[in-house]
Amino acid sequence: LLPQVDGNSHVLSVACFNAIIRSYTQANNLDRTEETFCRLLNHYRAGHSHLMPNTASFSMYLSLLSKRKDIKDAAMKAEQILNEMIELHQSSSRDECKPDEGIFNSVLISWNQHGGKISVTHSLAILDQMEELGIPP
Repeated sequence: LLPQVDGNSHVLSVACFNAIIRSYTQANNLDRTEETFCRLLNHYRAGHSHLMPNTASFSMYLSLLSKRKDIKDAAMKAEQILNEMIELHQSSSRDECKPDEGIFNSVLISWNQHGGKISVTHSLAILDQMEELGIPP
């Protein structure tokens, strides 16, 4: 994923990053999925507007995270990623990064697996966010 190899310039794309994220999620490799997703997001934040993570980028990452019961803070992390996606969508007004019901469901699944009273509180807040964004629960 180097922008320049052997002196030749290569244009990175969201599709390239998503292909790599997809490979890591299929291998159930959360660390590499997260690393690649964060790299994509950091490129975007550094001013490479063509590298804005899209719904698929977020979805693959959140889907894998929601399946990992062994990670203590998975639900909190998933909710933070959701909030980051919402902020990205609102600041860019671009539909390719608008959260959909699948994104919200992944976060709700994470909280459901967490269990306890705090899960109910967070899940209800997430449902409120869905309604505010016009996404049917």
